[in-house]
Amino acid sequence: MIFSCKPDTAPQLLDAEDFKAFKLAFDGYVVGQKPVLDGVRYLPDDHAFVSQRQVIRAAGQQATLAWREAFAAMVSSAAKYGWVDPHTQDIKVHIQWQ
Repeated sequence: MIFSCKPDTAPQLLDAEDFKAFKLAFDGYVVGQKPVLDGVRYLPDDHAFVSQRQVIRAAGQQATLAWREAFAAMVSSAAKYGWVDPHTQDIKVHIQWQ
């Protein structure tokens, strides 16, 4: 699953059915650039937290009931490994610049 961001466009969710991996991808940005995005909170390294609400919004019509259930299971699994903020429930992701 890729939370994909490009300048001047709304984030999109690519590979939405891949519940085994999740990353934030910047296409068209300078390496290291961290644009202001709703629902994204950057960490000092190459990681960020992305709100579940923003992921679901980016999924658009792909966010069927079955998809939401699989997404919730992915988040639950990620939480066991410290990849979910216990206070906000935001998901920790790797950042990749393309």
